Amino acid sequence: MIRAAFALALLAGCPARVPPEELPPPTLDPAQLLDRAAAEPAPGPSAAAFGLSLVLPDNRVSAQGALVVSPPDRFRIEVRGPIGPPQVVIVSDGKTLTTWLAGKNLVLREDDADGALAAYTGGKAGLESLASLLLGRLPPLGAPELIRRAATPGYRWSGPGESHVDVELDPRTAHLVALTLADEAGAALLSATVTGGRWPETLEAVLPQQGIRATLDFDAWKPAAPTDATFVLVPPADAEVRPLLRRESPSIAPPTMQGP
Repeated sequence: MIRAAFALALLAGCPARVPPEELPPPTLDPAQLLDRAAAEPAPGPSAAAFGLSLVLPDNRVSAQGALVVSPPDRFRIEVRGPIGPPQVVIVSDGKTLTTWLAGKNLVLREDDADGALAAYTGGKAGLESLASLLLGRLPPLGAPELIRRAATPGYRWSGPGESHVDVELDPRTAHLVALTLADEAGAALLSATVTGGRWPETLEAVLPQQGIRATLDFDAWKPAAPTDATFVLVPPADAEVRPLLRRESPSIAPPTMQGP
């Protein structure tokens, strides 16, 4: 039933793809570029299929998948092989972030993921930041403490201890080029790089503390009409449940911001 709801969300309201618009001239002033990014309204619910290259601590996987994002903070990602049901499902309902690994019948869950992420960054980032990342948009983070002037301007928002959010923006679109989220010890929880124009074409995300790297190559983005059931994940009753946000030594080096 839930898979059917997700499929309908992907298929509903999908007009023919509009030819890409010409991108505006680059905005070279970092403060003006940040204002452009902050002023852009969030898109409506959107969906895309993608090819996936996944590097795990003990395995490498190539697969296909689909996702639907409903701003500000709900999303669902499904990854499957050539035949059969999804093997990995990641769902945010705006508060809880749940990942189900079907092959291991393993659930990684953070019941208050929004609060946990906000705690790392002094309220600067949460699930809305992850949803914005999937769409290649800047989440609402307020005024940064640091601005780096470079070919792709960089910004830092600081939280408790050494926690911070680092962002780079594309001078043409004011969309995300890179994002890094670090905990109070300064260790990266999430690092990502994005390429594309108006919409992401590729997204590479690294979870260093889990030793996971995922590279997504997107097909055309289209409008979607998801129901509330799309953002609900009820794993099997006999599934093993572990915490999602573990504090371990990084096993994959994350991307770094460009210097001034």
